[in-house]
Amino acid sequence: HLVPVKREAGRKARTERGIGVLVRRLKKEVLPELPKKRRQIIELPAEGKLLELVQKENELWARHDSISKDLLQAIENSKEGESDTDFEKIIESLFFNRKYFFEEIALIRHAIGVAKVPYVCDHLEDCLENRDKIVVFVHHHDVGRVISERFNGGKSVLVDGTVTDVTERDRRVQHFINNNDCKLFVGSLKVSGLGINLQVASHVVFAEIDWVPGVITQAEDRCHRIGQEHSLLVQHLVAENSMDCNMAKKIVAKQK
Repeated sequence: HLVPVKREAGRKARTERGIGVLVRRLKKEVLPELPKKRRQIIELPAEGKLLELVQKENELWARHDSISKDLLQAIENSKEGESDTDFEKIIESLFFNRKYFFEEIALIRHAIGVAKVPYVCDHLEDCLENRDKIVVFVHHHDVGRVISERFNGGKSVLVDGTVTDVTERDRRVQHFINNNDCKLFVGSLKVSGLGINLQVASHVVFAEIDWVPGVITQAEDRCHRIGQEHSLLVQHLVAENSMDCNMAKKIVAKQK
């Protein structure tokens, strides 16, 4: 706030602009003033291609658990009577299998994200009949692009890693905030989950999730900010019996 102050200069009094003062309030200080968050986990029916991918994911996790147990047992056995070279071979094998496993999991989670898009879009269409604006978070570029294209004609904006120009990113954010016809903001967790204010929306949908609770909470807080007047509804759309389904339940429990 700039406050006029009077100072004496010789015999004449003159008015000067006071020093600018920024009053910063931390979120922990204003949290009691903000509306509550409501979190829901919506399990999408695993059928057809989606069911096939979920089954493949579960089989991969089961195989990984079996390999990990065998390798850890081998490490225990190596403590007695085996050389350092044998021990190093076991460690290399463990590293290779874990690296291969996470590469496969990443591919399957991407495929599941793509297969979920029709269900996500149907859900958003239903929600937009009752909600003014919705923020959707995704992880993969193609998932976000397809969702945004489903609601084209100026009704949605997309902000992800493919939008590298900062000015263009800000233009899209402002279009979502100020244009009443733009109902949907689609953003990636890495790019849109930090540093922007989307408090015009009180409904957040995670079409894909991150397995780190802090990343999810930061993304939620794009809408749960000072000035938010409504209770924030947070929804996780996950495939039934998938690993994301299990992780979403754990994340929500940790957030509580």
